[in-house]
Amino acid sequence: MSAKGRRQLKLGAADVLNQDFLQTDAAINPGNSGGPLVDLNGRIIGINTAIASSGGGNEGIGFSIPSNLAQRVMEQLLEFGVVRRAYLGVKLDPQFDATAASQLKLDRPRGARVTQVYPNTPAFRANLQNDDVILTFDGVNVQDENHLINLVSLTPIGRQVKLGVWRGGKQISLSLTLADRNDLQQSSEAPTEPGMGAQIRKMGLTVHPLDQDLAEQLGFSRSTKGLLILKVDPVSQLAAEVQVYDILEEVGRRPVASVDELESALVSADTTDSLLLRVRRLNGNSSRPHLIVWHR
Repeated sequence: MSAKGRRQLKLGAADVLNQDFLQTDAAINPGNSGGPLVDLNGRIIGINTAIASSGGGNEGIGFSIPSNLAQRVMEQLLEFGVVRRAYLGVKLDPQFDATAASQLKLDRPRGARVTQVYPNTPAFRANLQNDDVILTFDGVNVQDENHLINLVSLTPIGRQVKLGVWRGGKQISLSLTLADRNDLQQSSEAPTEPGMGAQIRKMGLTVHPLDQDLAEQLGFSRSTKGLLILKVDPVSQLAAEVQVYDILEEVGRRPVASVDELESALVSADTTDSLLLRVRRLNGNSSRPHLIVWHR
């Protein structure tokens, strides 16, 4: 074995999200995948998975899934029939570099920078914020965003963990309880009363005018104006950008506080292929605007 914790590898056409490979110089050839990697004492330490090769044959570098990870997956499948993974509820910056670290007053690029906190998740409840950098996870120094993903996914669901977080030029400590990713997967539909919400088929959204009382109940300022997003069609082009409970404030630089104003803004921009949307989203105890380019 020549290295541990190999991540950010390009393995075939599809990206592999959870990567924590052992690197070996043992000969691995096509057809060997799934076989054991053993140490000098005959103990299984990994499951052979891939090779670094330009011609398809062994060229001296192979990658194996660590045996402890394989064992955990096996136990999960036997007990639940599926692999259950703990969930933090954040989007991380894969391009966190020295320049970004310097802007956040961090001595060097380390840890995992948070770029988005999803509502109703452990991270949201712990008050993690955009531009927080997670330096430690339950006492383990976080190397990068992929390392954090692995640490979280291998931690038992329901465990309380401590995070060392860099915020505003100093390190703070936060505690949270990890939850099941499937239970906390972002819902595409909010609970509503009968007849509540207007369906905007062009956008794949169901929206409802936001009044002062509703804004306050949701955690927004009473002065917030716009349309509350109640449902997002999974096949909509906006499904990857817009979330339930976002507030749609502007369409094509025009304020939209009613369904009529939204329909009018869409008609006015009917000849354009791209349309700028402004939505407001909760982030911990505050909210901030997000600009989205909708390619119709």
